Amino acid sequence: MESFLGFEVEPILTYDYLIKNILHPDDLHLIDAHAKKMMEEKNTEIYVLDFRVFHQNGNVHWFRVWETNFSFNIDGIPTEVLGVAQDITASKSIELQLKKQNELSEEIRRISKSGVWEWTIETNQMFWTPDLYYLLKVEPNYFKPSIQSLIAYFANGCKEKFVDSLVKAEKEQTPFDLELEILSFPNFWVRVQGKAIQSKTNGIVIIGSIEDIDDSRKKRIAL
Repeated sequence: MESFLGFEVEPILTYDYLIKNILHPDDLHLIDAHAKKMMEEKNTEIYVLDFRVFHQNGNVHWFRVWETNFSFNIDGIPTEVLGVAQDITASKSIELQLKKQNELSEEIRRISKSGVWEWTIETNQMFWTPDLYYLLKVEPNYFKPSIQSLIAYFANGCKEKFVDSLVKAEKEQTPFDLELEILSFPNFWVRVQGKAIQSKTNGIVIIGSIEDIDDSRKKRIAL
């Protein structure tokens, strides 16, 4: 603790001392819940927690602790905890920045009414970003995306164009850029782009995007 945070701690380190000098107040509820869980579950599993602490100079650091119940009394109640801590400030900062960037990217795509999809042909697995669920008005927790379900969203005539483009992308590595009509209430038009990439582990993967262009298309046609 002294080497990590610069504090000269007392021989017996109390929770009251930690609250007053070291632990970040916004994370006290996480620490309390962590301790309560270890006490209630009464086992020797490894419990992991990330939380913020104050350095003696006032800077905020992130700690990750791994703790386990070390000894128990006659009633099985934990009496001692064994743990190790690691300063993860640098890696946590990168993690939070990436999370913020991802959230910002998703929000931008949501505002622009667009989403991204990925289809692994060999395993027939499909991935959608959260904004694509939003665009197509389906609940992520109750809907499993597939290439078949994506094709089904398009109106007759558009289905065939999309399928033909998928086939060409797979066989000829030809990228596509289409304007297709989505079946909905009401129907709307989207721009669908895609291309095939060769993955060393998964074979051919087709990645693409879908963007709502209904308003701009109507204006273009009116002009």
